[in-house]
Amino acid sequence: QLPIIDLSEIETCYLSWFQFMDAENEWDGGQVQISTDGGERWELLVPIGGYPADQILALGATPGFTGIHEDWEEVEFDLNTWAGEEVLVRLLFASDHSNVRNGWFIDDLALTVPQLGSLHVNVTFDLDPVDFARVELVDFGDWVTGRDGEVLIENIPAGEYTLRVTKGGF
Repeated sequence: QLPIIDLSEIETCYLSWFQFMDAENEWDGGQVQISTDGGERWELLVPIGGYPADQILALGATPGFTGIHEDWEEVEFDLNTWAGEEVLVRLLFASDHSNVRNGWFIDDLALTVPQLGSLHVNVTFDLDPVDFARVELVDFGDWVTGRDGEVLIENIPAGEYTLRVTKGGF
């Protein structure tokens, strides 16, 4: 079980690691669970893209990671559903008594909070400010410049965006 993860002041968060599995396919394996009540009740935490197996018998025929993997693979979990809460996360591995294998290995566990930034846009035409121009950050949102031709766009996740500026008459 991991220490308490405090998401009380976080809107976007991801849990990730690299893993290597050496378990009897569909009989033994691991899954990740999350709790919001201090560990009284646990629910399945599903990785982005889902678990590779729909049921692992040693885990009560519930989904999880299983089988023999020859390479390390990265796994990521979206914790945004629990933004504003404190959560516990546990990694649960279960096995029956036959076919002894090496198990589940985890490395480079990380909790990632994407950095948010801001963008200051100054719209001019022949060095004169363009007031009330529409500034669109494609697939993110749009804003309108003030009389000074400027707009400040805040809380933008890191990434690449297309910026489109329009105004009637131009």
